[in-house]
Amino acid sequence: EAQSTVNSYAFATVSYSVVDGAQNWVRLYSGSGFSDRASCIASDFNGDIYVSGKSRFSIATIKYRGSDGVELWSAVEGGDTEVHDLVVDLAGDLYVVGYSAEGFLTSKHQGGSGALSWSRAFGTPGESRGYSAVIDSIGNVSVIGLDYLEGAYSYVVVSYNAGTGGDNWVSRPNVESESNRSSASIKVAPD
Repeated sequence: EAQSTVNSYAFATVSYSVVDGAQNWVRLYSGSGFSDRASCIASDFNGDIYVSGKSRFSIATIKYRGSDGVELWSAVEGGDTEVHDLVVDLAGDLYVVGYSAEGFLTSKHQGGSGALSWSRAFGTPGESRGYSAVIDSIGNVSVIGLDYLEGAYSYVVVSYNAGTGGDNWVSRPNVESESNRSSASIKVAPD
């Protein structure tokens, strides 16, 4: 089990034993050296750990080997951004969800190298926010967020093709939010 905490300059990631709570390892990441703030953590089926958050005006994502905390890669995406969720698919690829000046952001990174496979912005620039993602039974990623449309904030779900990042479909549940400060979560149920 691992957790990530925040100090004023670095992401702190700590791994603990699930058996007795003993600390296995601690790693600090300070990409910008200024105002780095971790916000999400995920793990893959190999037990490796992914941590993502804001590093000055960018998104920084780091992958650590779960057994000993060795940094396997780090990736930085530019722009004024925030991260709200990380999900890992069965192939070990990582999806980062949040928002940027272009709209709500969904990015796919290759699990082995951290290389950016694709990145998509959706919705109204500066207003839309992605909050939560899930991998469905056929390997696509669906993201729920808020979009500003016709003078009101409303929830939107976008399903992306995992391979290309193209939109599979977009759905707008008939639910409005009073502001872009709301949050949302998404899960998959069997058909």
